[in-house]
Amino acid sequence: MNWVGLADAEGAQFDLTGLANRTRRRAAKVTEAPGALANRGTLLMEADVAQFTVPRELITHALGASYGLSIAFGEADGLDFDLSLGRSTWSETLPLRITDELQVVRISYAWDVASRAAVLSVYQPRSQHLAQVLITDPRPMPLAALRSLVHDAPDMCRANEISFLALSREFEPAGAMPGLDRRTLIDTSRGPRRISEIAAGDLVYTADGDRREVISTVSRVLPARGSFAPYNLHAPYLGLERDLLVSGETLIELQGSDVEYLLGVEQVLAQASQVGDRAYLGEDQSTATYHQLILEEPELLDASIGVLSLNLCAAQPNGLAAATTLWADVGGRVARHIGDPLPLARLYEVITLNAARAA
Repeated sequence: MNWVGLADAEGAQFDLTGLANRTRRRAAKVTEAPGALANRGTLLMEADVAQFTVPRELITHALGASYGLSIAFGEADGLDFDLSLGRSTWSETLPLRITDELQVVRISYAWDVASRAAVLSVYQPRSQHLAQVLITDPRPMPLAALRSLVHDAPDMCRANEISFLALSREFEPAGAMPGLDRRTLIDTSRGPRRISEIAAGDLVYTADGDRREVISTVSRVLPARGSFAPYNLHAPYLGLERDLLVSGETLIELQGSDVEYLLGVEQVLAQASQVGDRAYLGEDQSTATYHQLILEEPELLDASIGVLSLNLCAAQPNGLAAATTLWADVGGRVARHIGDPLPLARLYEVITLNAARAA
């Protein structure tokens, strides 16, 4: 199991056997040997940031003189990253380019000692902006340091803006992620089928009734927190014929006379977290498995409601992104992705629409 650590405001877990299907607990025994090292892994966190940020620390953490980590918002909406391991130090600054009133920022540091490469990524799901930098010759991370990072050690400062922090033993991709439950029914040329049963080469229907070929399918296990937290869309709300379980950042189509009257357009996209109810996948389950389809261009899939297929426009298939995002699963069969086919509603617009529909 790839995800072995998870921490949020409610508690923390760290278990090298994996977090899947395990109940949450405040403390977990770990059996790594003293001085054990992680040669490969990913540190992932999410934070909510305002448009006009001021310099402030997100995380500061140290373990004696052998390890130190600092991640902070710097000047001009930049992210400052400083990592020291023994006598080696890496310092990078990445721009955030926050363009909306509130943005979820997904920060990841993925390393692989065998390939002598690490990647620092900052991704904003709403604006689909991805910034990345390659870090050469990374050192192994001490497991003791990672455990204390997850368990909020006394020598660590973690800002309230961070919604969750997760640790994987794998080199996790950055950028856009899938967000549909495996039982989601998608209309295909052979009738409605579960998304987990659809394969590359199958033909699926868009919300407009057009047929499109599936270029690739994607399935990922993700922490069930932050923008990855599951949300229920209940029928018949939003015109649904059946309930739909999706991640909070999944984009769905809103349409109708009230949308046109209140927002001035016939159709908009909205994040599921803005219109759905938070779902719990079991007894405080820590991870969720999501699926998605990659088409030649981003399209609204017919899933009882229009659901946007995976849009990889933030990471063009060249250079660093080709190997460190889900473009690697496409295999060069798509030249590039473009922006969303519909405008994305702002939060206050969705709130206004929800209030009108509830009246």
